[in-house]
Amino acid sequence: MIAFLRSDFKVVCFSENCENMLGLSSNKILGLDVKEVLTNRKLVHGMRGALSLPSIESQRERVGRFPIFEDGEEEFDAALSIGGELGILELEPACGDLDQANSSMYLIRTMLTSLDSGQGVDSLLDSAVNALRKLTGFDRVMGYRFLPCGAGEVVAERHSPGVASYLGLRYPAYDIPSQVRKLMVRQPFRMIGDIDDPHSPIKSQHHTPIDISMTFSRGVSPIYVEYLNNMGVKATMNISIIVRGDTIFEIGI
Repeated sequence: MIAFLRSDFKVVCFSENCENMLGLSSNKILGLDVKEVLTNRKLVHGMRGALSLPSIESQRERVGRFPIFEDGEEEFDAALSIGGELGILELEPACGDLDQANSSMYLIRTMLTSLDSGQGVDSLLDSAVNALRKLTGFDRVMGYRFLPCGAGEVVAERHSPGVASYLGLRYPAYDIPSQVRKLMVRQPFRMIGDIDDPHSPIKSQHHTPIDISMTFSRGVSPIYVEYLNNMGVKATMNISIIVRGDTIFEIGI
C-alpha cells in the first residue's frame, strides 16, 4: 500500500513490505513523487484516470494490471481508493489468466446484478446464496437478515456435506455493531483471503490518522480473527445488500 497527497502526488505513507518490493528504504520513499517510486508511466497515468472518476469518492476503483517499473516484468493488480486528502494505492502480485474476468470480486458483482429482482426477497436471497457457492466453491455461504433491533438471523444457506448448518440461527446486535454496519454501507464488498496472513506496519509522516476503510488489504482485527478461528473459518468474504442507505441483508461466504 502506498498513500500520497492527491494535490501533488507526494508519498506520505506506505506499508513496510513496500521496501522490499520497491528496493528502496523508507527514508528514500517518503516525500518522493509517486512517479519517482513507480516508474511505469502507464500505471501512474491509470492512477490519475481513476482519481478523476466521480465514483472514486465512494468506492475503490481497479486501475489495472501493470509492472510497477518501466522495465519490469512482474505484473501487479493495482487498485485505488481515497481517504480524505490522500490517494491510497494497493498493489498485489497478479495471478490468473488475463482472458478471464479481472477478479472473483468483479465476477460476483456482475452475477449479482443479473439475478432476477422480480423474485420475492426470500427466494432472491436463496438464489444468490446458491449461485455464490457455485461460483466461489466456499464450504458455506449464508444470507443474513438484520432485524429492526439490530440482531441478525441466518435466513438462507448452502454448504458442503459434513459442514454444520447455521440456518435459522440468530446472533445479537453487538455481534455486528453499528460502526461495522456503517462501514458495510461504505464498502459493500470485504474479502479476507487468509486470516493468518501477517500484517505489515504502516510507515508515515502524515500528521493525521489515515483512513484506509475502503482498502481491501487492510489488516484484520485480532478480535475478529479469534472469532473466525472459533468458527473454523480460514477465509471469508462479505457482500452487503443496501436498502435506503442501510445494510439490511448481508451474504457471508
